[in-house]
Amino acid sequence: LQIAAERVKRGEDNLYDLLINIPPGTTKTTICIVMYPVWIWLIYPQARILTLNYSATGAKDKSVLSKDIIKSDKFKRFFPEIVIRPDIDNKEVYQNTMGGERVAKGIKGSVLSGHYHFILPDDPLNITEAGSKLKMDTTNSMISKIATTRKVDKAITFTCMIMQRLHESDPSGMWLSKEGLKIKHINLPAKDNGKIKPAFLKLSMLMECWIH
Repeated sequence: LQIAAERVKRGEDNLYDLLINIPPGTTKTTICIVMYPVWIWLIYPQARILTLNYSATGAKDKSVLSKDIIKSDKFKRFFPEIVIRPDIDNKEVYQNTMGGERVAKGIKGSVLSGHYHFILPDDPLNITEAGSKLKMDTTNSMISKIATTRKVDKAITFTCMIMQRLHESDPSGMWLSKEGLKIKHINLPAKDNGKIKPAFLKLSMLMECWIH
């Protein structure tokens, strides 16, 4: 994630986009959607960031948590240069004084304007809709459309999708089945089903269990 942020700042071609499949309750959203956008601004304060969720309310709630970090007294002491513009400061969109922007949208909402350096879909498919082919296809179509039309530059913009696997044809399956996509896949299922990726993470998980 840090390497991606640094490459985007330098305007270098992306090595890959990132797909993280991990069960709920493992702080995936806290790390990738709440904390990572704040970290991006510390590296590249001019970055424009789009975060997505199946729920517009969920997307905005996580965006507000990021903003709470930036506005906290402790953050201000260590990083006083990152300041939210008072005239563009709401749950869905806010900007910093150096040109950076954070936009939070529901996957089914309208993302018709703006181009972004980072696109971060988090749980884009509602678990209750995973059994509907129509709803799943609609979500997959929206992910593909946003990924091709809302990038500052197709070679530079970094996309990181974080979700639990819900179906073989869910957005993760759609990404993995597309030829030509440069994707790094991190897969950490709740139980070892022989599909942990990268493989070295299995050893790390076993070591942690042994230590505890």
